[in-house]
Amino acid sequence: MIMMTAKTRYKLTIMVLVFLMITAIVAVFKESSSVATIAVTGVMTTLTSYIWGETKRPSEQQ
Repeated sequence: MIMMTAKTRYKLTIMVLVFLMITAIVAVFKESSSVATIAVTGVMTTLTSYIWGETKRPSEQQ
C-alpha cells in the first residue's frame, strides 16, 4: 500500500490549484463563463479538501 506523505499531498494540491487557476484565467479571457465557474469551484473544493485532510481531528479512541 502506498502512503501519501504530507509533502506529497501539498505538492499535488499546488499543482492542481495552478492548473485550475490557469484554466479559470484562460476561460475568462475566452469569455467562457461556464468553464471559469467550474474551475473556480474546483479551486474552492481543492482548498477545502486539503484543509480538511490536514486538520487533526480526535479519534474515537481518545
